[in-house]
Amino acid sequence: MGPGLSPVVIAMSRPSSAGLVSLVLVAGCVSYPRPMTREELSAQRAPPAVLHYLGQPDASPSACEGASEALSEEPDVVGPALLDAFLEGRIAPDLFAPCTAALLRRLPRERGRDLAERLLLAEGRLAADPGLEGDAALRARLAALHSTLVERPAGALPLGEAALEEALAPARKRQAGAGLGPVALSRISALVEAAGLERGRWRGEPVDAVLLDLLARRADAEALRLAALRLPDATLREAAARRLVRLRIATSPHAEVRGAPEAVEQAVIGTGTNAVSLAARPVRAARLEAASLPQRGLLVRQDVPGQTAKLMGTAPGRPEPSVFPDLPLRGPLRVEVAGLPGPITLCAEGTLDPTPCVAPGDVSVASDLARLGPGGAIQLAGWVWAPVAVGLARAGAAVELPLQVGGLPVAGPALPVAFERPADLMLEGPSSGADGPPLEIRAERLPAGRLHYTVAAPGQLLEVVVEWPDAGGFRVVSRGARGASGHDGHSGSSGSSGSSGHSASCPSFSASDGGDGGNGGDGGDGGNGGDGGNGGDVLVLVAAPPHLAEETLALLRTAVASEGGAGGRGGSGGSGGSGGRGGSGGSGTSCTDSRGHSHSLSSGRSGRDGSDGRRGSDGHSGRAGSPGRVRFELLAADGAAGPRS
Repeated sequence: MGPGLSPVVIAMSRPSSAGLVSLVLVAGCVSYPRPMTREELSAQRAPPAVLHYLGQPDASPSACEGASEALSEEPDVVGPALLDAFLEGRIAPDLFAPCTAALLRRLPRERGRDLAERLLLAEGRLAADPGLEGDAALRARLAALHSTLVERPAGALPLGEAALEEALAPARKRQAGAGLGPVALSRISALVEAAGLERGRWRGEPVDAVLLDLLARRADAEALRLAALRLPDATLREAAARRLVRLRIATSPHAEVRGAPEAVEQAVIGTGTNAVSLAARPVRAARLEAASLPQRGLLVRQDVPGQTAKLMGTAPGRPEPSVFPDLPLRGPLRVEVAGLPGPITLCAEGTLDPTPCVAPGDVSVASDLARLGPGGAIQLAGWVWAPVAVGLARAGAAVELPLQVGGLPVAGPALPVAFERPADLMLEGPSSGADGPPLEIRAERLPAGRLHYTVAAPGQLLEVVVEWPDAGGFRVVSRGARGASGHDGHSGSSGSSGSSGHSASCPSFSASDGGDGGNGGDGGDGGNGGDGGNGGDVLVLVAAPPHLAEETLALLRTAVASEGGAGGRGGSGGSGGSGGRGGSGGSGTSCTDSRGHSHSLSSGRSGRDGSDGRRGSDGHSGRAGSPGRVRFELLAADGAAGPRS
């Protein structure tokens, strides 16, 4: 929100039996919120909502886990749409890979293979792209496609032979001509090897325990990793995983890992990581290298009627706010534990890495604003209740997200906080011509350079925060409701048409005249508009440091007001009815008698048209209501009201 917004209009109803007040927010409609938070996405089931979310700067890949049900409802539509958006650059590689992985995990095996083969064909086309070697964006897309294919769920149906041949054809054609660069050759080779492993073969040889031992002796960690992911036989997949873990243990730089190979292997095979028990090895110290995290500001957008606030992220050089990004702790969080010579960080789950690490479950965020999400990243709430937003306003220019590691408090990231200027707050009477509500407003000048309003109306309490530089452009008003519009006068009835005259007939009957048309009826008078309601009385209690009291009072005298409602529009007079048309006279004729003598019989005259009816008078507009009284009282340091008025 910002300058030029339409005000938020709240129509105050009479309290119900529960003492509540109904709220009506006047606002435009959009297809999807901008920005759309993780919580808003989870409430959507439409696949386009997922694409909309992922197209935002700083969108979180973890949101796709919650949205995977929506993703998999229409896989034949969603999969290609997701792929097209990715290839067109509308979805970043670091979002596409985990979101597509989430979709593949939910799809039935046949449909999962269909989508995987689409990815395969796209990878083949990218590998053959002449601009690949010199274009970092294309290389990143190729890497994301490849990792998604290779790391899709174990036991998935293998890629079809025909699809593989079709995918490789563009690269083979280019290799026969201009040739392929090193990046393309490496990816094509890795693709062929992964496809072979899905059929139980490695470079043409069947995979068995002997071949896995050979790969281990060669220290081919990547081949073992691929075998653990892609072999069709579960027993061989586990055998490959054990050999990979043993190889990594043997080459680990950590003496404590090499010194207990069996225990470490058992832990890694069982859990995917070598998480340290913080009960056995207490935390001695921990620190967060905050400079390694994404540097973002926190922008608060308030929904005053709903008494909630959306939390958004801002970035230097980016004109519009977006969602707040996840803040990954793996790497930036350094933890020293008893018995280990150097600091460790969070575990990379499921990676079969024997490096000592801290389980994400041993880390928490000690704040109502955030939680530690999957993968060990701080995830900020998408929205909070108004009292929590007020707490942010009181916290100062920045809010810290403190951490706890094994029960030890650790300083977390500090986020600069700003409040987006809300739309003006107009509280109106509940019905046409009703008086505005009486208000008691406490306006507090906060040390952080903000103004906090607490607006008490009958049956309702509203809180809103305004940055001091924006405070002069924000208003709180009790306003009488507009008077009812007068009814429009009814239209006059149309006059009847005159009757037609009889035509002449031989031998001697002359034509008769047409009848006159009837006059149109007069239009009805418009009703008078109702008077506008009076503004409610307002009491403003001002809390400010003594040296800022006069400045604060001066601003509030322009920001807080009571206004009478506009008078209702008078009704328009009804239009007069049109006069009826005169009847046509009978037509004349010529007659010839038996002796051959002729004579004429004259035509009749047409009747006169009736006159139009008079237009009704317009009603008078109602009178505008009168403003209520606005009083200001300066609170002393002890909260008592002073004499200002």
